[in-house]
Amino acid sequence: MADSQWETRFLVVDDFSPMREALRSCLVSIGFSNVMVSPDGRDALNRLEEGRVDVIISDWNMPKIDGLTLLQKVREHHHWQNKPFLMISGDPSEKNIREALDAGVDGFIIKPFTANFIKEKILKLFKDDKLIKHIVRQKAKKPEAFQADADKPAEKPKDTTPIILIVDDVPENIELISNIVREDNFKVKATTKPLKVLGLAKKQPQPNLILLDIMMPEKNGIEVCELLKRDPETAHIPVIFLSAQADSRFIAKGLEVGAVDYVTKPVSPPVLRARVKNHLKIAGNMEVLKQQVETLAENEKLREEVERLTHHDVKNPLSAILSLASDVSADKRLPAALSNKLGLIESSVYHINSILGRSVSLYQMETGTYQVVPETVNLLEVAESTSNELSAFSAENKVKIVIDPVEEPMLIIGEKLLCHSMLVNLLKNAVEAAPAGSIVSTILKRAEQDVMITVKNAGVIPQKIRGQFFEKYVTAGKAEGTGLGTYSARLMAEQQKGSIQFDIENEQYTLITVTLPALS
Repeated sequence: MADSQWETRFLVVDDFSPMREALRSCLVSIGFSNVMVSPDGRDALNRLEEGRVDVIISDWNMPKIDGLTLLQKVREHHHWQNKPFLMISGDPSEKNIREALDAGVDGFIIKPFTANFIKEKILKLFKDDKLIKHIVRQKAKKPEAFQADADKPAEKPKDTTPIILIVDDVPENIELISNIVREDNFKVKATTKPLKVLGLAKKQPQPNLILLDIMMPEKNGIEVCELLKRDPETAHIPVIFLSAQADSRFIAKGLEVGAVDYVTKPVSPPVLRARVKNHLKIAGNMEVLKQQVETLAENEKLREEVERLTHHDVKNPLSAILSLASDVSADKRLPAALSNKLGLIESSVYHINSILGRSVSLYQMETGTYQVVPETVNLLEVAESTSNELSAFSAENKVKIVIDPVEEPMLIIGEKLLCHSMLVNLLKNAVEAAPAGSIVSTILKRAEQDVMITVKNAGVIPQKIRGQFFEKYVTAGKAEGTGLGTYSARLMAEQQKGSIQFDIENEQYTLITVTLPALS
């Protein structure tokens, strides 16, 4: 990156002070020292009015003026409309992505993020001349400590008018077709030389669509189209053939090499205009889809980075806390009250460590990288331990967890931690769904080569979610429900070569049954 580009002025907008500081620190660690911060969109607009800002990085959810509204106001302002704008979001849903893309966002930063991730997003901005040419132009001037936008000439708005490249060896045909497409206010580039087409297609700004004659000297249209589609810089540009040839085999050959359509000569103006507009719209939708795919790919990359952080950057300090707490607890001079508090700290750290471990395990199960370590598991013991673990939770909800008596050990081949986590999820869901004063039952049965464990509670699964009950993020009736409890239980059962199902009894009770392979 050029030295002048390190002087880029950033405006970070976020209502959460630690997040503003984290972003500022990330930018400084990368090498950018000119960073201003704002607590909300309204303050950010005031900052933009006061002085020069080159790049805006804004959170989505904020009071007063949110990130999407801020983006829309920036794009409507004649001085600011071309400024690069990165949106921060913890909810990279398709709806949010489309709204931001429609409003003109230049990129997304998905929470949680790392300094390396921020660096990649910034470098991507600087590699895109269309986004930052005004920054480079400003940096080429003599640097100034601060200069108000009001003292600078207004930036020229970015022209988004589609450009049509017309290729025909007959000048009269070019004139005719140019007049037709200009009726829709499209810009026109043209050439009668097929050997110049590739160079014209690469030249910025690139054409949005090419109208290509087939029968030409030097190279015919099919050969030119093959060249365009082989070159990664021009392969994305849609090509419509213009031809007097009506032979279906000839047309098929043109479509095989990458053309999206054809128009026969003599050209019908309404047909040509309709097809040009249709393919420009399709190309625009494809660009939106491409950006969505890139964003999803970035999310997946970030998720892998979070997994690495979970294993290393989070677990290491947790281990240090446990070690220090253990050392302090060993001091016999420690008052009993402080010793009890240290015990609570240790218990809390173990709980956090367990949550982190389960989240990583869930991710590994989703990606097919989880490795089950088979062992003999007594499901009755697991049921008893989870019942004891959830005793305070069930008492708080005024529900009692009971285990139906069994006469023999319920031994399976599985993984104890997975069985424990699976049953905790199912019992917690059952307790939350059961009415106060009722009982949640855990029922264990041996059936041929399997062991079945059933969780039964009063209350039924809402009809609208029964068809997707074990799918991810499916929840109903719980304000803080994540929709991961039964989904993760299904994954855990399947990882142990088992299955899970639910039954509704007399529209009064819900029974969820997990079937696992018994110890032979």
